[in-house]
Amino acid sequence: PRIQPPAVPRMFVPKSVLGIVATLQYHIYNFHRELSPFTQYLKEFCTWKKPVAASLMVAFFFGRSILAFVGFFQPSSWCHVGEEILLKLRMCIYLLLMVAVLFCKARGIRVVLGLFYIVASYCHSRQAPECWMFYKPVHEPYRGKRTSRTSRSSA
Repeated sequence: PRIQPPAVPRMFVPKSVLGIVATLQYHIYNFHRELSPFTQYLKEFCTWKKPVAASLMVAFFFGRSILAFVGFFQPSSWCHVGEEILLKLRMCIYLLLMVAVLFCKARGIRVVLGLFYIVASYCHSRQAPECWMFYKPVHEPYRGKRTSRTSRSSA
């Protein structure tokens, strides 16, 4: 449901303030609508409903902590190279997230993605699930009810 401004008699509120409140209400609603999927994903991630992503994150932090521990006690070991590789990996992930957040919401990118989805939908025809009662594969002949009219014409 949309957020509604408090009920104040309109004769006490100037029209310019009403316009500002309506614009603010619209922006809050859009922000909430765009942020909801992200917060839902974070909620699923933190409650282990996305086990692959959570396991990868735990493995990343576990590996990094082992490298830091070994590198602390053996400064001339290969662990510093591993730390640098993990740092570069983290920066690449940040870059991809920034690109996804900033550019995928841009109007031009949305148009291109829309065109891509249109082309993809033309390439893949939709199929009815086999569990539907009225679904018959194309190679199977249709066997409808025989009525008295069709039985006379076939005889």
